[in-house]
Amino acid sequence: MSQKPHRFTLMNRDIRLLRYLFATKGATERQIHRDIFGKVTGQVVRKRIGILKNQGLIDSGSVSLARPTSVYFTSRKALRSRTIYDFDLLRMEARSSNPTHELSLGDIRHKCSSLAGLEHYLTENELQSELWGGKEYRYKDFLRLNSDGFMRIKLGKNTFSGAIEYEQSEKGKSQYEALFSEYYLSPDISFVFYITGSQKILESILRHDKNVRENRKAIIFGSTLDNFLNSNEFISLESSSERILELPLLEKS
Repeated sequence: MSQKPHRFTLMNRDIRLLRYLFATKGATERQIHRDIFGKVTGQVVRKRIGILKNQGLIDSGSVSLARPTSVYFTSRKALRSRTIYDFDLLRMEARSSNPTHELSLGDIRHKCSSLAGLEHYLTENELQSELWGGKEYRYKDFLRLNSDGFMRIKLGKNTFSGAIEYEQSEKGKSQYEALFSEYYLSPDISFVFYITGSQKILESILRHDKNVRENRKAIIFGSTLDNFLNSNEFISLESSSERILELPLLEKS
């Protein structure tokens, strides 16, 4: 007697996972476990990812980190079928051509979630798809400049909106200075946090910012990725004006 096929049920956590993979444009099992599943075993995580892959809702690829590592993406099928959103997305970029860049941004997003004053964080895909969660902040310049992320944060008694940029490799002087000029001209962008793959790239960014900024108040702040992710108590970012910005982190329970 043949067994009945197992009936698949899409659970709320599956929806959160698929939306997370769309937002981040890809994540490793470690990131998925940390950000979506929490305190369960790795076996549970792998089993659920496997089920969603079998249903055609998740695709996978491989990148070379310390060793070859699997990366998981929301599938085009999931996006087109309205499985995770009940409307047509303005942007359907399910995966990036540079997955290691997006994986680092996923870790940056996770670290920012620990900031004491954080009110709202949006990834590039969420920005470009206008998945703003009903908020009425001004996003147009972030969309136009294709920021890697958007952050709304309260510092003291004031709340500010700013951009997140991750620089894995160095760009040319003209590219930086043109983009910095645009950021300084925007009345809606209070800060830009540049997280860099190396100290050399950070120094280059601050040098180009100094040329563009002239006598204006600095809005470009930077940190290396290692320092940003490994910060305790507060995240420290520096500017070309030698001003240090310290962002307090939530106390660990």
